[in-house]
Amino acid sequence: DLHDPAEIHHRDAVGDVLHHRKVVRDEQVGEAEALLQQLARPDHDLAAIRRATLLTELSRYPSAQAQQMVVQALEHVDPQVREVAANSLENLADELQKLKWLSPLLRDPVRAVRIAAAWQLAQISPALVAGLDDFKRAINEYEQVQLALLERPESYLNLAMLYQLRGRDAQVEPALRMALQRDGKFQPALLLLAQWLELGGEIEKAERLLREGIARDTEAADLYHALAMQLIRQNQRDEAWKHLEKAYELTRDSGRYTYAYAVGLYEAERMIEAVSALDTHLLQNPTDRIVRQALLGY
Repeated sequence: DLHDPAEIHHRDAVGDVLHHRKVVRDEQVGEAEALLQQLARPDHDLAAIRRATLLTELSRYPSAQAQQMVVQALEHVDPQVREVAANSLENLADELQKLKWLSPLLRDPVRAVRIAAAWQLAQISPALVAGLDDFKRAINEYEQVQLALLERPESYLNLAMLYQLRGRDAQVEPALRMALQRDGKFQPALLLLAQWLELGGEIEKAERLLREGIARDTEAADLYHALAMQLIRQNQRDEAWKHLEKAYELTRDSGRYTYAYAVGLYEAERMIEAVSALDTHLLQNPTDRIVRQALLGY
């Protein structure tokens, strides 16, 4: 019998996807269990810095067991572990749980721990923390730390994100522009400013900002990707696709952009190429969680 080669390739590619979906499920369970077993070791058998690293990894596998382990670590004797545990709750708890478990850390004797707790609580509903004096003190402390480091563009970026979360909208753009004055190629600030301008309805300004950034740095995959996403929202898909493809070409080892590229192919009804891009990436980067986890919902 004669078969269309494309059909054979499509069948094999889909089979690969099904295989990877099973593998990643099994891998997720195995890795989470291994992390929990390591974290269950007593302190004398597990260095604090190692425990902190494992907690960060564990937060990528949400479960009741992971949540319980992180909550226990909030009371650990080592401040580095407490700080990491506070940040690890981001993906493991709802707003009320965060309020309950992180509020005591706002009075922690170590500033880094207080600030970590305050930053996480700054991202929940403002109404929940409005009456917390401890939160106000800790988040003000965080702001003062950033204001003391204004020679660094990262500090202006941190302030802009804080202003955005706290509803201090008038201060967001100036802070981001100051970050870019410190470093015109500081992509995190440029990307956030473009997003902020677009949210404010200044779409042309946002687009111009991204295009100027690309002109200054033609190898900036993040900027190509951001511009592509903005153009897609404007229904300019033909040009968007070119930028999406460029981001992929610049960072073929990036699971994030490989997946974005594959989604673009899929939406263009180029399913075979989409699956092939994912499969090729996994053959070269078999431990890439981003692409393998993405395949679960592909």
